[in-house]
Amino acid sequence: MADAALFLRALMDRIPNSDLPALLEQLPEEMQAQFQAVPAASDRPVEAFFLSPKEVLALLHPSWYEELLPHLAEELRPAVKEALAQKEESPLRAFLLTYLVSAWPEKVLPSQKEMKQSPLHFLLKVDEVEIGKLQELIVVYDIVDEVRQIVAKKRLQEVLQRLSPLQQQFLRSLLHRPAKAPVLSLGLLGLLQQDPQRATSMLRQRGLQRFSCALQDESKPFLWYFFHGIDRRVAQELQAAMETPSSVGERAQAKKRLVEAYKFLHVRTKSDGSDN
Repeated sequence: MADAALFLRALMDRIPNSDLPALLEQLPEEMQAQFQAVPAASDRPVEAFFLSPKEVLALLHPSWYEELLPHLAEELRPAVKEALAQKEESPLRAFLLTYLVSAWPEKVLPSQKEMKQSPLHFLLKVDEVEIGKLQELIVVYDIVDEVRQIVAKKRLQEVLQRLSPLQQQFLRSLLHRPAKAPVLSLGLLGLLQQDPQRATSMLRQRGLQRFSCALQDESKPFLWYFFHGIDRRVAQELQAAMETPSSVGERAQAKKRLVEAYKFLHVRTKSDGSDN
């Protein structure tokens, strides 16, 4: 009956000015209590109830499957764990994974209808490798203004050698743009020369922060599909980074830069077929 309460809540959330008290009076007391326990949410669409377990499975990165095991009968867990470890597809594996998802407590999925309205909709199709590349690129904005101040070619070459080939290409493309107002130096260039290992770690952390900052204004449905579609560890890392406070301006800037980084990455990939 819990599923029925979820469905009814999803239905009622879609009906404007509904006479909820009168409707609830017609329900059994047990169902009324369950219904009241389900929070109203506009991202709980009725159509989500018609997704089959197989369709739900297609939305989830395999790393999320482990989270579902506690919801299965204990005697079935070993067989499902074995199916998760298998690489080759088989009817038995497909059945067990479908059964695993059918036991998932989160029966109602967020609506996908408004996903394409986000300027970051492309993230719903990226994998962890591409996320890493986007983080590499977005942090280049943090050093481009400092690089403009370098006069000595030798020093410039030393700095470029500390960056990945992908970052070097993106940096060169940004250097062709007109310089903006001077910004506060972050000291990353000096660190790249003095302590490359520490600087690389700082750049990675800053790339993670910039990427997560771009996500902070996204809707809960968008974030649900994005996080569940990528490796769970990567998702958790991004979710933790999103806890860092940021201003409206910082979020807008990070989002704009992430879109530019994605366009650069895909134009580059199409033009030379590079995967580096």
